[in-house]
Amino acid sequence: MRTMLAERFGLQVHEFTMEGTVDKFVLNKPGVLGPNLKPHRADASCTRQDGSSVGHAPDAVTPPIAYCGVFWYYLPGHVLHEEVRDTTIAALGPVLSSLGDNGLGTHPVVDATGLTGKYDATLEFRPDYMGMPSDPEADDGGVPSLIRALKEQLGIRVESGEGPVRRFVIEHIAQPTPD
Repeated sequence: MRTMLAERFGLQVHEFTMEGTVDKFVLNKPGVLGPNLKPHRADASCTRQDGSSVGHAPDAVTPPIAYCGVFWYYLPGHVLHEEVRDTTIAALGPVLSSLGDNGLGTHPVVDATGLTGKYDATLEFRPDYMGMPSDPEADDGGVPSLIRALKEQLGIRVESGEGPVRRFVIEHIAQPTPD
């Protein structure tokens, strides 16, 4: 994408990192994972999903497929079921912060758990961008918010703090070149 923007629009960007406000993923208890967070087994296989499978709950007749990456669908009552397989905790932050106004997304998410390697995780929560209450600690009929689900299901809490933030400065952009 960057190459196309540079070729078509003459885009020139300067990128740098500076200290700024971040949301940090921290383990609730050092060394203790939540019940829905497991190290990805080296012998476990998973398949890359096609776009048609995203957002569709598995049916009872078809055997479940273990997808790599992110797989999600809605359960009754606007509950979002999200599975992440064969991914790092650092990669989990941007996936979750892209889900709208859910307590994440206003600041970059940084992994401060100290966990290395790849993990499998399952979360079920009430996404706040569906017009639900915006209080991240609010109870909605037993369905947790994303922030509460991270604590209870993955053993991860979110703390605000200082950390590295990538910044971009557009130095030049022009009218696009003709096709």
